Amino acid sequence: MDLLHHMSPGNPRVLLRRGWAAASLYLIGFLLILPVISSAETLVTGNIPENTIWTVSGSPYVVTGDVTVYHPVAGGVSIATLTIEPGVTVRFRPNTRLAVGHYNNFGALVARGTPEAPIIFTSDATTPQPGDWKGLCFDNATDDDTTVLEHCVVEYAGKTHNAGIYCSYASPTFRSCIIRNSSAHGIYLNSNANPVIGGEGAGNTITGNAAYGIYAANTASTPIITHNTISSNGSFPIRIGADKTVSDNSFSENNHQAIELIGGSISADTSWTDQGVPYIVTSDITVQQASLTVAPGVTVRFRPNTRLAVGHYNNFGALVARGTPEAPIIFTSDATTPQPGDWKGLCFDNATDDDTTVLEHCVVEYAGKTHNAGIYCSYASPTFRSCIIRNSSAHGIYLNSNANPVIGGEGAGNTITGNAAYGIYAANTASTPIITHNTISSNGSFPIRIGADKTVSDNSFSENNHQAIELIGGSISADTSWTDQGVPYIVTSDITVQQASLTVAPGVTVRFRPNTRLAVGHYNNFGALVARGTPEAPIIFTSDATTPQPGDWKGLYFDNATNDDATVLEHCVVEYAGKTHNAGIYCYYASPVIKSCILRNSSHSGIYLFGSGCDNIVLLFNTLAYNRYGVYASGRALPVIQNNNFIGNTLYGIYNDGASKINAEANWWGDLQGPNLSGDKIHGNAEPAPWLIGIIDEIIFPGTSEDSDGDDLPDSWENSHFGNLAPGSYDDPDNDGVPNFLEFLIGARPDAAEAIPCRLLDFQFNGTGRTAAVTFDN
Repeated sequence: MDLLHHMSPGNPRVLLRRGWAAASLYLIGFLLILPVISSAETLVTGNIPENTIWTVSGSPYVVTGDVTVYHPVAGGVSIATLTIEPGVTVRFRPNTRLAVGHYNNFGALVARGTPEAPIIFTSDATTPQPGDWKGLCFDNATDDDTTVLEHCVVEYAGKTHNAGIYCSYASPTFRSCIIRNSSAHGIYLNSNANPVIGGEGAGNTITGNAAYGIYAANTASTPIITHNTISSNGSFPIRIGADKTVSDNSFSENNHQAIELIGGSISADTSWTDQGVPYIVTSDITVQQASLTVAPGVTVRFRPNTRLAVGHYNNFGALVARGTPEAPIIFTSDATTPQPGDWKGLCFDNATDDDTTVLEHCVVEYAGKTHNAGIYCSYASPTFRSCIIRNSSAHGIYLNSNANPVIGGEGAGNTITGNAAYGIYAANTASTPIITHNTISSNGSFPIRIGADKTVSDNSFSENNHQAIELIGGSISADTSWTDQGVPYIVTSDITVQQASLTVAPGVTVRFRPNTRLAVGHYNNFGALVARGTPEAPIIFTSDATTPQPGDWKGLYFDNATNDDATVLEHCVVEYAGKTHNAGIYCYYASPVIKSCILRNSSHSGIYLFGSGCDNIVLLFNTLAYNRYGVYASGRALPVIQNNNFIGNTLYGIYNDGASKINAEANWWGDLQGPNLSGDKIHGNAEPAPWLIGIIDEIIFPGTSEDSDGDDLPDSWENSHFGNLAPGSYDDPDNDGVPNFLEFLIGARPDAAEAIPCRLLDFQFNGTGRTAAVTFDN
């Protein structure tokens, strides 16, 4: 029955809602709920269909049965409002509640207390207990604009609705209230409930509730939760949708000192502010059509098998997580004892807004489940700077398809450490990341797996299980540099340089897996290899086997589409090749520059030349050692082979299967008497004479600013020995067979014959006159 009994001391009255048979209902209602008149309390029950005031003079009000505030006319045209004066106490008998709104019949509650005279909603029990009554219930027909609780106390509720305050599709305002001692939650938000909870200078105190301080049942609710004090609750202080922003609250002594985030989509710009406690992600979160900003100092903990994903199909999203050195952002496991693979990780999809997505001074740890990485990028190119990515059950960063992130940078390198597999893993060659200035250590496999056509630089590597950069085979079709990173490069499948140039820096070692090669040029697609080492930092092309053997890999292959003018190998070592191509270096109608290199331990030839396109090749100052053949010329190839060392090649130093004569003058054959004796042999038409009678090295003249006569001898050195600058570099005034320039280089006296460890039989200046070939006797 729509009946309210309102009594105040000295002025008892009965309000009866008009309806059919009003007179008979009046008598029946009066007989049914005739109150016990007391000067200390007012008993209330039933519906409030019109504007009503509960006054201090009528306090305390005792609710003996459910009270619902709503206007009898549906549709919100009229609103029934219950106003409660400051200082009023409302006591609830067991299993009762105060509800506002009913279906389409609107109601409002205005309960504005003051600090000195708060309004109290409490249990009517002599010894109150949590759950004594149901609580305050705000329905979808609550008039949100006028409904407010201010300086109120709501306590000992929670029965049935599981909260002191229950909001379903309702958005009232709660300011400066105390919500405490519920048998479940302090405030429960169901469906599209968007209340204002707190505010600057008007925060609520939500404390001592058995479960959550504020509990959102799903992500539909969008409350404003600010400046509240939430403490001593039995579970989390807040459970809220991940797309909601809470700020400036304080939390203490809750059973779980964290904000629990409900998974789902973040489809409106959202901030996770630093609330002094972590955020706990309970199911997958996807940022789409929005940006998520995570503040410095925030910790986000992930339950098992959860992730944070950015972008979804064509729904673009962004993550802005800029921590600071003093207040990093931490993405981690929610386990008590975290383990690698506890959660999935951060996932950046093709719909990631690359330009705005950045992680800076972040820690990403203990991920790797499902996506096999702490950070997974698929067709996404965010920026990662000054981050720590560690303890993944697989890779630190995984790049799939066309993922081109910026990883590190000068003064902003990442630390990628302790991951079970790779530090950075590219699934294929489509990804073109920028990887610089990172520290990658203690990972279970290689620090980096990347396409051969990618440049990485200025990184440092230590204590990885494989201290090397793994190169994915395929084409290098853009100019690329393999820089010296202090570790070797490992080639896992064939690499072809075409329509591009590959530059290999001094000091680089390139190791080749079985049956792999590095090819330059392909049909009409010209390519170049620039591999200029130095005597102190040679470039090494070798086998990746633990115990290398001749023929472990195919070798360097120069096709007729090699750009001969741009291709050079200098101070390189090529060893243990020869599989398939029968050589450490195979030239097919190609004429690269090969000088000062060591070509050894091939299963066939140190260098194999095929075709007349090799006629312009010049082999200078190389050592060809311990191959079956040093140089194998076929297909009418006519190279110039001078000033090289042929040492221990088991069949022939030079093998010429053509009729034309090869110029093979001034080489060392391993025997004072030249080739075909105890040293290396020649097969076919080649002219070896004159030959050298000692191993040849290349001497580079130092040059000096004190060389006024331009003879490559310092003025001070000449004056000290000769008293003038007249003698030249090639003169031998002491007649010991050693010219002045070599006396200077080895520290001998040019004016007195003496025993020295070398003598010059023949020498040849190369180009500028700054280099010469010399012969050492020992």
